[in-house]
Amino acid sequence: MLSMLMHSSSKEVFQATTTALATLSGHNAIIRKILLEKGVHINVLEIMKEHLDSPEAAESACRVLFQLFNGSFFNLDVLTVTMASLLNVMKRHKKVPGVQLKALRVMVQIICDDTTYDETNSPIKTEESSFLNLPRKVIRNQCLLEGTHKFILQALNKFISNPGIQECGLKVVRCLSQCSGSLELLSEQGAFDTILHSIQMYPGNE
Repeated sequence: MLSMLMHSSSKEVFQATTTALATLSGHNAIIRKILLEKGVHINVLEIMKEHLDSPEAAESACRVLFQLFNGSFFNLDVLTVTMASLLNVMKRHKKVPGVQLKALRVMVQIICDDTTYDETNSPIKTEESSFLNLPRKVIRNQCLLEGTHKFILQALNKFISNPGIQECGLKVVRCLSQCSGSLELLSEQGAFDTILHSIQMYPGNE
């Protein structure tokens, strides 16, 4: 982590560091918790901005965010900043399937994963879940208002032959469709045609 901060202007160091952090956090929940307490996810989001033009750096950053967000709960500010960063890399690297997939995987965690955890990563009480899940509901509505669904649908249409992108993208669309007024907005962007096309391509998948 120190290397990433000291050499933040180096794309190569950023890639190497985030790859190492993704591996470590993916294999050990204790390490993941320590990294989060040190604010590594914030550092990654900040340095991502410096290397926005690099698809390799964007993909590597999304990979470590995916591991760090696994089973973790964040406040609305962190979720908002993360979604904005993910959307930026998707816009910048529209033709790179690896970036699209990695970004969508993190979006699924933010928008669709309603499993919430307390500070010890244990499932919280049912009566508290609706309150703690409020940030995700706010994020979903914010995504629709800001047109995030347009870029999700673009990725689905462009990479119809990529099952991973189809799976993640459709999960995000499904979660966004739960918002009030979402069906009309999704329909305006041809979401139903996109969904039908995906079903035709992958008839054996539910």
